[in-house]
Amino acid sequence: MSRQPQNAAASEVGAYLSGRHQALLIVGWLGFPLAAFFLWFAVGLAAFLRRTSAQDDGLPTYALIAAAFTAAAAWVGSALTTSLVFAPISPGALSFVWGLQALMNVVLLGIPAAVFIFACAHSMRRHGSAPAWLVWLGYVTAAGQAFATFGLFYPTGFTLDSAVAAGVLPAALLVLWVGSASVYLIVASGGNERAGAVSPA
Repeated sequence: MSRQPQNAAASEVGAYLSGRHQALLIVGWLGFPLAAFFLWFAVGLAAFLRRTSAQDDGLPTYALIAAAFTAAAAWVGSALTTSLVFAPISPGALSFVWGLQALMNVVLLGIPAAVFIFACAHSMRRHGSAPAWLVWLGYVTAAGQAFATFGLFYPTGFTLDSAVAAGVLPAALLVLWVGSASVYLIVASGGNERAGAVSPA
């Protein structure tokens, strides 16, 4: 994983962008469909949590609002990343937009994502709507997303310069939890639908 120059001069940022023009365009574009599918997943998961709760304590709605903020941050971050390589801008604006997209993609994306995952995991635990391993995986994933946001206070320290701390590990946990929750949601919802189809009216 290549290290992005988080606090670099405009010349360094320009050299970094010119060497990764096509790759950054692809990454920026992929942010739009990925955020859309994530939001679809969040809507389905929130609906499932409401159905499996004896009493709606607001956690599914809280999670859905956080998911909407996550998708919005992802779209803004993708737009900023794409704009950097789509059209040339002045050196001063380049440094500003580069810092803004780094803040959006690393910090402001992780904050609502951590809230969303924690709310879902806590609702699962409170109402017994998912197995314990998925609940605790959610807690760990939310903690990983929250830890990545500490780069706001240490922009040149361990949290942003380490690929394991700020990139690979939180992303891997997020993919693992979303994938696991999606499979469980499909299996659990399918079982409920089949049970409802054969039960008497």
